[in-house]
Amino acid sequence: MPMAEKPKFIVQVVGCKVNQVEANMLEEQFEAHGWSPAVGEETADLFIIHTCTVTQRADRDSRRLIIRAREKNPRAMIVACGCLAELEPDFLSGLPGVIAVIRQAQRGQAAARVQEILSSGWSRQVKGEVKKNSSSFFRQPYKIKQNGRARAVIKVEDGCDGQCTYCRVRLARGQPVSRPLPDILKEAKDLIQAGFQELVITGVNLGCWQPGLSRMISAITDLPGEFRLRISSLEPQHITSEFIAAWAKAGDRVCPHLHLPIQSGDDAILSAMGRKYTVSELKKMIEELRSARPELALTGDIIVGFPGESERAFNNTCSLVQESGMVRLHVFPFSARPGTPAAIFPGQLPSREITARAKKLRDLSAEQAKTYHKSLIGRDTDVLLEKNPACGEWLGTTGTYNRARVLTKALEAKAGCLIRGRITRVSGELLMVEGEKA
Repeated sequence: MPMAEKPKFIVQVVGCKVNQVEANMLEEQFEAHGWSPAVGEETADLFIIHTCTVTQRADRDSRRLIIRAREKNPRAMIVACGCLAELEPDFLSGLPGVIAVIRQAQRGQAAARVQEILSSGWSRQVKGEVKKNSSSFFRQPYKIKQNGRARAVIKVEDGCDGQCTYCRVRLARGQPVSRPLPDILKEAKDLIQAGFQELVITGVNLGCWQPGLSRMISAITDLPGEFRLRISSLEPQHITSEFIAAWAKAGDRVCPHLHLPIQSGDDAILSAMGRKYTVSELKKMIEELRSARPELALTGDIIVGFPGESERAFNNTCSLVQESGMVRLHVFPFSARPGTPAAIFPGQLPSREITARAKKLRDLSAEQAKTYHKSLIGRDTDVLLEKNPACGEWLGTTGTYNRARVLTKALEAKAGCLIRGRITRVSGELLMVEGEKA
């Protein structure tokens, strides 16, 4: 198959913020090796599918993207990378059109690996075994530019040391590795200078970053410039007194929003999951967070239908969600992941029961969100502007991670800038904000 003078590629991604950051890094890596971004799927010579394996659905979506790429463009080549590629390289390498499966340790050399394959006749290969995690896939190797993006995400950690019985992400990502603080601060400074006014720090298990998140928060928030810091998903056991002190001291410099994957509100289920905290410890920690910053918006992840979850255990979870005032949930029906202990635990629940419990919890979450949104009316808030659907009107995100529609006459308003305004009413899940100034 003849190649274009400058071959075109497209990156498609499934999964979390870390995967999104890594997808951006892959894009820049291939551009640096002479590839050009494709305008659409039909024009691509190469599909790079960055996969996820956190749930059965993520597995399915990843495989479907590969199959769909082949259907949309039969002449194109396909490269699979990411977590599912780490755990199922043989299967993915056998799918039609796949010329390479890039393992985690080769992420930083993905473009070079593909060039090697092409120069040797495009034979299908599975590249490299991984013995430990790699610290080489952090810094974005390109000139930072806004390109219409509103926020910038900084990957500071990879890997996980947890022993959760339901999860196989740790098997795909390996042990934790931390990005050095000077490197993080250098990227943060570059992003601020490029005009980003919201920075998001993220990792596979963010709290594993060493020498401790409290130090990172203090260092980033001390940087000059107009910006706010958002902390990505954080495991409850990593919210220490030192973290709370640094988070509270930073004030408005850090968004008053935390996303906690608490997973259950029942001690027996938490223990079976291999989680490192109890319900009473969760409640105490949330109370300390709210005492430090009363404006806190708390969101979280819950797994329903874990093996052995009784009706009482499920009700305990509902009670914890209500008592903790969580305003939005990601509800995950239990997914038996190959290679995890929970996949063969006794007490597996029927799918219809799991589905019913998931619906009940989502309904509870929706009701709490509605009540919370109404409580915000009349308050002032900062909104990060993202899209401009009409003259004098913007869509954006508040510090509490609520979607907002902003009416403003500020001439300097543009995507990526923070604007102050007052919440006047609620329309569905949108906060209506009268903007003051950028």
